[in-house]
Amino acid sequence: MSDKLPSPRMIRAARGLLNMDQLTLGEHVGVSRRTIIRLENDDTIPTNQRRIDVIDAIRLKFEELGVRFIYADRSTGEGAVMSRGK
Repeated sequence: MSDKLPSPRMIRAARGLLNMDQLTLGEHVGVSRRTIIRLENDDTIPTNQRRIDVIDAIRLKFEELGVRFIYADRSTGEGAVMSRGK
């Protein structure tokens, strides 16, 4: 697990891995589809605590479902992959 927040691009990639639509993701974390759309289209660093909480809930749900987020560093870009054994 990580204490970092996934970017909108990473959230979209994780949904793609699980073939999950925005409505379903919203239902999993208790927000509307419109909220998920807004989060996925906003590349700014979140400062609003509610937004941070929702993104963290998304991260936790995807990790629970077997998705591992890859955070960009000097040697790799960001992304999402399925954890081994899932």
